[in-house]
Amino acid sequence: MILMSMISTGNRVRILAVALLLLAAGVFLSRGVARGIGSSSDFALIYAASHTWLMGDNPYDEAAQQQAVQEVNQPGQMPDRRLMSLYPPLTFVLVAPFAIGSWHTAKFLWASANIVFFTCLVVGAARLGDLPLSKRRGWWLMILLLLYAPVHTGFFVGQLAAATACCVVWSFVCLQRRRVVWAGILLGLALALKPQLAGPFLLIPLLRAQWRMLVAAGAVVGVIGMIAVGVMQLNQVPWLEDLRANISEFVQPGGAGDPGPGNPYRYQLINLVYPLTAALGPWPGIDRIVAIVGIVLVLVGARAARRGLETDNQLLTLSLLAALSLLMVYHRGYDAVLLVFPLTWSLRRVGTGSHMTAWLSLALCLVFAVPGPSMLATAAHHGLIGPATSNSWWWNVVILPHEGWALLLLAGVLVYHSLTDHGCSTVK
Repeated sequence: MILMSMISTGNRVRILAVALLLLAAGVFLSRGVARGIGSSSDFALIYAASHTWLMGDNPYDEAAQQQAVQEVNQPGQMPDRRLMSLYPPLTFVLVAPFAIGSWHTAKFLWASANIVFFTCLVVGAARLGDLPLSKRRGWWLMILLLLYAPVHTGFFVGQLAAATACCVVWSFVCLQRRRVVWAGILLGLALALKPQLAGPFLLIPLLRAQWRMLVAAGAVVGVIGMIAVGVMQLNQVPWLEDLRANISEFVQPGGAGDPGPGNPYRYQLINLVYPLTAALGPWPGIDRIVAIVGIVLVLVGARAARRGLETDNQLLTLSLLAALSLLMVYHRGYDAVLLVFPLTWSLRRVGTGSHMTAWLSLALCLVFAVPGPSMLATAAHHGLIGPATSNSWWWNVVILPHEGWALLLLAGVLVYHSLTDHGCSTVK
């Protein structure tokens, strides 16, 4: 007590911040990095397809993938799961440097690369939001991202979400600094890695007539696409038919992309069609509801994008497009790393006399701070939650899909703020 009384209030805050940062770093290393090195099960699919593409065979044929990876791996080294690839051919070109050798080497290299991508993501988000990492709000951004469950899950399964989000963030950092060509190159790389995650962000250069950015992005995608498809065409690989067959199997009832009750892992989905299907059943009008939500977000995002490159407007536009990306098409929890944009916007705005929407946005982003659906489903599976609860309508309609509902509410909050608030805050 005497020692604490001798420490000034400012120093106490710094000591607390350092303690929280060290705790967050420990959680990140144990739940993210360590588990990723041990598993990376999703990256195994990407590695197998990329290695098969490098060998000149069909990356969408499971038998061809099994044969290709067996040549450089001992039996039992690869994770025991189906090798059904759904990624576009462009992804294989970018992942190819990691897929040259064995699975163990590839897994370690990708986990190391993910640490770099995540570090760059944090630094880029801080710069995009003008939140120096040496100051309080920058520290909170760093701490929250280190504790963020989508980041941990992405590392654990070896996903591409952090790399894609990193490229998107730095694309708009470059645009903010008028480095338009570099902005286009980075956005093109994000599109090549994971188009369903990065695609909506093309709306900003389209609306602002940033033609050099669009040309640069198009050139990157075009060159990578020609390499990816060209290699398969030269080897006479019937890849398109197999890709279509894989997609068809993926979305069929009971498939991994099915939002209906036939998919036992649908609770991992965060896109809007899952909570709507849980609430309304397999009603054909669900697609119309999703389309209406998408149109609203595009129109409001377009309105926000026209306000210019001022920091708050830029972050609000990017936050709306992040919500559009996550709500409209198939996504799992790890893709919610894209919420770095509304998280940064919220931390910039809270406590500055701005609208209450900043606090609501922050609270809704923090819904994803823990892997809620997985924890609840695991608890029910092990009998910690009784069947009377786990079979109830409110459990299956409200509780398990709560991340999808949170995303929809976040989109509504951002839309409301964009339509009612035109002022800019001053960060303290």
